[in-house]
Amino acid sequence: RRAYLCGCVAAVIWGGYLVTSRRGIAAGLSPADMALLRYLIAGLLFLPFLLRNSPATLAGVGWGRGLVLACLAGPPFVLVGASGFHYAPLAHAAVIQLGSVVLLSALLASVFLGERPGPSGLASLMLVVLGLIVTAGSGLASVGKRAWIGDLLFASVGTMWALFTVLQRRWGLSPVPVAAAVCTLTAAVYRPLYILVADEGRLWSASTATLLEQGIVQGVLSGAIAMLAFAMAVRG
Repeated sequence: RRAYLCGCVAAVIWGGYLVTSRRGIAAGLSPADMALLRYLIAGLLFLPFLLRNSPATLAGVGWGRGLVLACLAGPPFVLVGASGFHYAPLAHAAVIQLGSVVLLSALLASVFLGERPGPSGLASLMLVVLGLIVTAGSGLASVGKRAWIGDLLFASVGTMWALFTVLQRRWGLSPVPVAAAVCTLTAAVYRPLYILVADEGRLWSASTATLLEQGIVQGVLSGAIAMLAFAMAVRG
C-alpha cells in the first residue's frame, strides 16, 4: 500500500513538473536554468541527511553507483527533457516520456530482474499508455516540422528514467540514500559547470513569481519529494 501511495504521489508531482517546465521555457528560462533550480534546492534539502550518514560512501550508495544514477536522473534528465519543449508540445511529452517510462521499465525489469508481467500486467501497461493518449487528446495533432526532435528527446529521458528505476531495484538500494546521493552529488557537480557555461544573469532576471514557481515545483516537489517517493515505490 505504501508503495502504491508513493507511486501516486510521484505521478501527480510529475504531471505538474511537465506543465511547469513548459511554462519555464515559455517564460524565457533555459533547461540549464531549471536544472540548477531543481538540483541545487533538492541537494541542499538532502545535504543534512548525507552529512549524518556516511558521506564518504554517499550514504552507502557508493560513488560508482551514485555517479551512474546521477547521470540518469540528474541534470542530463532535465536538460534533455526540457529541451524537447522547444520542438514539441506538452501533449507529446505526456504520452511519449511517461509512456516510455512505463513500457521500458517493464521490459528492462523482465530482462534484468526476471520480473515478467502476466496477462493482467500486460493489459495494465497497455491501459496506462492508452490513458495517456486519451488524456493528451487533440494536443497530439499539434505536429510541427521539427516535432520529431522533441519526441526523440522525450523518449530519451523516458529511457533514462526506466534505467534508473531498474538499476535502483537491481542494486537493492534504500530510497532515502538514493535520493540524497543523486541530489547532493548533482548539485555539487552541476553548480560549478553552470557558472562556467550558462548565462546566470538570465536566470536572475526572471520574475520573482517564475523563480518561486520553478523553485518549488522543480526543487522541492519534483527534485526532492517525487524523487524520494518514487524511490520508495521502487523499493516497496
